[in-house]
Amino acid sequence: LAIRERKKYRDFYAGGEELSSYLVQHVSEDPAKFARRKQRFTSINYVTPLADKIIDGLYGPRVERRLDNASEAEIAIAQGWWDTNNMHRKMLENAVNTVVTGDGWVKPYWDEEAQMLRLAVLDPNNIKVISRGDDYERIQVLFESRIEQSYKGGKIETAKRHFVWTDEEYGELYEIGNSGYFTEGGMEPNIYGLIPYAHWKGRSMPGQFSGLSMIRDAVTIQKEINNRSSVLTVLILMQGFSQLVVKGEVITELKAGESGFFKISKDGDAFYLQPNAPIKDTQDSIEWLISKLFETGNVPISAVRSGSAASGIALAIEYKPLSDVVQRMKTQATESESDLFNACRAIQNMHGFKISDSAQFVCDFPETFLPTDRAVEMMSDLTLLNNTPPLMSREEFWKKWN
Repeated sequence: LAIRERKKYRDFYAGGEELSSYLVQHVSEDPAKFARRKQRFTSINYVTPLADKIIDGLYGPRVERRLDNASEAEIAIAQGWWDTNNMHRKMLENAVNTVVTGDGWVKPYWDEEAQMLRLAVLDPNNIKVISRGDDYERIQVLFESRIEQSYKGGKIETAKRHFVWTDEEYGELYEIGNSGYFTEGGMEPNIYGLIPYAHWKGRSMPGQFSGLSMIRDAVTIQKEINNRSSVLTVLILMQGFSQLVVKGEVITELKAGESGFFKISKDGDAFYLQPNAPIKDTQDSIEWLISKLFETGNVPISAVRSGSAASGIALAIEYKPLSDVVQRMKTQATESESDLFNACRAIQNMHGFKISDSAQFVCDFPETFLPTDRAVEMMSDLTLLNNTPPLMSREEFWKKWN
């Protein structure tokens, strides 16, 4: 169920013609007409820009990472991780997983060939965890699965590889075709003393280890927007053609557009009608759904469309729901960044120059993600407001700040 849900969220974030598979066939709609409606489907997808605003607010601006109470050599080692692994790009990719699917996973590992520490952003569907009974946030066992292909004897062999981690042990299992599982060497002691993975959460749910997608409700509304938009396409098509109402049928049927020719009995009758499909009403209903989509996503619609905020303060107020969501995610991400650093340090200490426990990792996210000029304007407005004498009539205040 979780894999299917994540696929749906990924599909809506990616957009494109594939979203036609999520259209709903109407009760009175025959398969042929439904197939034609799917062919005409044009995606007006607002899920992508909504998710991007949250992603950009979280990891769009560069995050400052540093070590306090550390030697120059220790700082150089840590800076080497962040530079060689393109930390900003990796975290941005991980933020897409976190916001869209609800879970983000990053795995540090030691590259024996290059003799350096590397980071991998993982597909959340490839991770399974068993939490401790007394604390659902603590991982008891972690399973990572991935598909590996090799070329041997003129054939491509596909194997599924499983990594099993606990704080004390580590092992690998392979699954080749229908031959079942086998291990190489069995379980080994975990030399790192911890499970070297870091987890990011989207929306947290108490008592649940996995996070929830930040676009969960937006996708539900987007599905209805897509269905109404596809109906709107049919209505516009009907407006472009004449219609006939055939008299004498058991059920009066409207024939339009591609229906073509009609067979009318000798005593039959037909009336010509000029259609007046409710296009404007349908457009208004779609526009209402779009506004609700952004409202449920805590993103101001002006973030996607041209805004009309009169001042920096007005823009800050307009962005406050989004700012609150991003700030909450930054708080969680700070803990995840710390977990990632601890895992990197444990791996580094086993394979090279050691970073002492006294070195303290600090992760600073930018305070605001408003457009630069408007952020400066907001601070200027606040300064003016703070310096304004408090004795001011309601009319004067309204005149000055409206």
